[in-house]
Amino acid sequence: MSEAREYLNTNDEYVYDILRIAAKAIAEAYQTTYDAPKDLPDGWIGIRVDINPERLKAVPHKDAKDALQGFLNLLRSADNITTGEGA
Repeated sequence: MSEAREYLNTNDEYVYDILRIAAKAIAEAYQTTYDAPKDLPDGWIGIRVDINPERLKAVPHKDAKDALQGFLNLLRSADNITTGEGA
């Protein structure tokens, strides 16, 4: 009996939002741009963040943890507005 592998995909709004938030946080930390997440072959999901080669050895311009936490807070706020929670 073989088990079929199941993969997440970017058509799932939560997968898409989480990946987009992660890419946006990295991009903001390095003051650069990012592309939307996309499905890749063999079940992989990809995000693309434009980082200049000279920045790879440099420290981020902003704390990535702070950037990510800020975006997570925005996501929670948006979710609370749509669900009516936290009022």
